[in-house]
Amino acid sequence: MRLADETVNQVRDLPDIVPVIQEYVTLKKRGRNYIGLCPFHSERTPSFTVSPEKKIFHCFGCHESGDLIAFVSRLEHLNFTETIVFLAEKHGIDVVQEEGGGGHFVPQGDREKVREILLEVREKCKLFFKESTVSQQYLKKRGLNSENIALFHLGYSPDAFNWVDYFEEKDYSKDLLFKAGLIYQSENGDVLPRFRNRLLFPISDSHSRTVGFGGRRLDDQKQAKYINSEETPHFNKRKILYGFDLAKSAIKKNNCVLVMEGYMDVITAHQFGFNYSVACMGTALTQEQVQLLKRLTSNVVLALDDDSAGQQSTERSFEILRQFDCQVKVIQLSGLDPADALQENGSEYFQKLIEDAIPMVEYKYHRALARHDKNVIENIPRIIDEVLPFLKAEKDPIVQDHYMKRIAKHLKVEPELVMAKIKKTGYNISRKLNLSTKSNKDKWVRAEEYLIFFSACSLDWRVKISEKISSTEFITAIHRKLFALIGESELVNERLVDSIEDADMKSMLSQIIMDAERKGFTEPRSNEWIDCIETVHNYSTKQRIAEIKQQLREEDINSTEVVTALLEELQMLKNNL
Repeated sequence: MRLADETVNQVRDLPDIVPVIQEYVTLKKRGRNYIGLCPFHSERTPSFTVSPEKKIFHCFGCHESGDLIAFVSRLEHLNFTETIVFLAEKHGIDVVQEEGGGGHFVPQGDREKVREILLEVREKCKLFFKESTVSQQYLKKRGLNSENIALFHLGYSPDAFNWVDYFEEKDYSKDLLFKAGLIYQSENGDVLPRFRNRLLFPISDSHSRTVGFGGRRLDDQKQAKYINSEETPHFNKRKILYGFDLAKSAIKKNNCVLVMEGYMDVITAHQFGFNYSVACMGTALTQEQVQLLKRLTSNVVLALDDDSAGQQSTERSFEILRQFDCQVKVIQLSGLDPADALQENGSEYFQKLIEDAIPMVEYKYHRALARHDKNVIENIPRIIDEVLPFLKAEKDPIVQDHYMKRIAKHLKVEPELVMAKIKKTGYNISRKLNLSTKSNKDKWVRAEEYLIFFSACSLDWRVKISEKISSTEFITAIHRKLFALIGESELVNERLVDSIEDADMKSMLSQIIMDAERKGFTEPRSNEWIDCIETVHNYSTKQRIAEIKQQLREEDINSTEVVTALLEELQMLKNNL
């Protein structure tokens, strides 16, 4: 089957692209166009421009551009055909398909069948829930009402139900059930259902399509309390926020999002009126999840669990959020998780917690005080050292100065001593990137080190640099491995260093970061990063020129065609220098 041209053309001829783009980006009218913060890269000053007349967008920061189809395709991670269908259904355009040649191909493959299976499981388990006394009693004990149970499509997957037989009768293969993450193969080869005797939490994408499930154990067997659908091409937990489809309108309206940890937290929050709440479904927010949130707001309130794991998740989430210039505050839950805090104390109490949420530097300071007695003089440097990275992360010098003085006063030390520690790593030293040949290091080695440093300290720069140069183009072997490893991680700075297991690479990265900070580097200015990339590329070009000259000097080249090809390549390479 193929999409008819008339469907594609109707989507392309939509009269106004602004309302659609405004669902992802807050736009303000400026002259004949609209501007906003770019959804494709992190920025503070709007450089993303939409032209209603030309029906195109362009970012003057990252140079991403295109029409409405390209915009939606990029943000929703859809191919061309899926984007056309998505926009057509959104605007009431008939999706016409035609046989044979012409038109645009609609793959009748696994994706739609898997979605059908997941939707069928969701609806079937809602029926099972009505027959499950233990499930109903559990949710009643947790204080959930019937309206929110229905809103989040909660269900129950029984122990004995045979999903394979059920779907084979409906002409769905066992292979599709594997792809849907509903069954798995045990070590002895048995095919087993993933969710048995579990309360089921359907997980939806931003368009309310069921893409996976979370399941909570309802018995005392020695199994994990919570399990999720297996990661598949159809379900990537890193790219999904639980409850986002239900919360996105409220997030945009409130210009704020409450980020929680678990399913019950979000459902309870919505029940108590905090319908701008979502859950990260993991130990911390991911880069992809933050990019999803940035479409709607830059104001994030973290309400993760108050245990040790939750506190670590709060810090790791902040590390990601600050890379995208989010304004982050933290709720102090006093040992409770959000669901219990709401059920025990009510919405007014929780609203007060939100209003009293504290900046990350203050949160970290309180944690440091809980670990170290400030009345013991030897603990003062430890407390300051723990807070220091978060003081440095504060980009506004007025805010940084405010907290520096507050902490110094509370610890009864001179503010200059705290400032000295901040300046020690050279964050405020003026500098200029220098690739001159006067240094003992080769020019291209320093260029590689600068690129590694910028990528190691900022997710935003990591993306920019990786789009222009790959690890295979680095000349130094350890730099190649290090740059590749950094590209696979979402950690930055000291957390990135700590995550590296190879001792040589860990030492190399630490040395590069410390050397760059000593010289006062924070991020590249102007086109410095482009200069570094060109330096590496030019070295590779010169290396190839030397190889060609060596080949031409060899006496065993008797083919005129080979010599001609080498000379042509040599001339082309010289022209590119």
